[in-house]
Amino acid sequence: MNVKSMFSPERLRAFVRTPLWLGLPVAAIVAFAVIWAICASSPAVDNPLKSATVSAVCVAIGWVLGIWASVTPDNEKDDEKDDDMNADTVDDVPILRARLTVAVLLLGFLAIISIPDICRVVEDGRPVAIGIAGFMTKLLGIAAVAIPVWLRLRCR
Repeated sequence: MNVKSMFSPERLRAFVRTPLWLGLPVAAIVAFAVIWAICASSPAVDNPLKSATVSAVCVAIGWVLGIWASVTPDNEKDDEKDDDMNADTVDDVPILRARLTVAVLLLGFLAIISIPDICRVVEDGRPVAIGIAGFMTKLLGIAAVAIPVWLRLRCR
């Protein structure tokens, strides 16, 4: 996919008309509820509504990016279906190996992005609830980008 097709009118139309938009409020509400529950459970957190709102906005932005990554114009979908029908069957062992590699890389990535939250809790004496809320916000943001793409791939 080239840069011109990323912003083509057909792609913008597909972006606006996709049913994946129905998941945006659900994702934002889930993020708000999870982070609010974590922060409200700790008396050391000053403003749990602020943390929950920031998390909901981050997840909503992630969902929009996920929708953008998952949409393709209708004519590209038809071309991909034709290519899939002509493809030979693939051996399951390389697919399993690739999935395992991706899972290990994702776990490593999660460990790397959680380091600042752990350091803030351990070194700065911040409440544990804030560290957990920061990690959960990152995790929910990643899921918000991945879920629309996964849903679109599953429908194809």
